[in-house]
Amino acid sequence: MTNKSLINTLSNFLTRLAVTLVFILLILFLPLQYAILSSVIIGLSLLSILSYQIAINQEMNPYLAILQHIGVAAIVIIVSYFLGQMITNMFNI
Repeated sequence: MTNKSLINTLSNFLTRLAVTLVFILLILFLPLQYAILSSVIIGLSLLSILSYQIAINQEMNPYLAILQHIGVAAIVIIVSYFLGQMITNMFNI
């Protein structure tokens, strides 16, 4: 493994760890409703920023890329919500 590859791997790992810890800390230290709202806002913001940067690097329309990614994320969030409600109702939690 070359130095550059090792640095990229460590950088990737540490970035993922930091982002994950932010979400964990939100859940631990905020009331659940605020933690969920904060997580959605932070997650969509990160998704928008990364989509923009990737689209610019690939010489694509950044706003279309952001719209596509946010659209998919919105569908995932909505489906997850309704599945959670369905599971809650099935098990009477």
